[in-house]
Amino acid sequence: MDRPEAHWQGMAENRVLSERATGHWGGVDGRGGDGRDDMVRIVIDDSRPPARPLELLDAVPGGCVVRLTTSLADRLGLAGETEVLLDSLRSALAAAGIALQDNDHLFFLPIAEQSVVRDESTPSNVRQLTADDAEAFTRFTETASPAELGEAYVELDH
Repeated sequence: MDRPEAHWQGMAENRVLSERATGHWGGVDGRGGDGRDDMVRIVIDDSRPPARPLELLDAVPGGCVVRLTTSLADRLGLAGETEVLLDSLRSALAAAGIALQDNDHLFFLPIAEQSVVRDESTPSNVRQLTADDAEAFTRFTETASPAELGEAYVELDH
């Protein structure tokens, strides 16, 4: 079976996403298919990396949003569609020989509660990384294999 680096991403119930997260998922606030659990909203994103042509957000409950490239949408018979039944998407993926990786569960803190966390005091033994840490981080990443680095998807800006 073909196994592109597709992601199934779960999300906790009733979360309110930040503008950055909402924008990533095509302007939806974690809900797809008009909030129906059996529907998937389709968002075409040709900026997706070739090794990760598909990403699926399952807003539990409330439907799903899939971000995928135009070429993969064509391959799955979804070109021009804006929504599809979840079972139809699963069938199209199976027919194309595409298996999704196991779920990655992403938990979003509701916007209203984010300021509470920001206002917490930082323990004295914890500090934010700065440009002064670049050399140490470079040494750290040099010890990882190319496969580990490719799968790590570490973002240093948050």
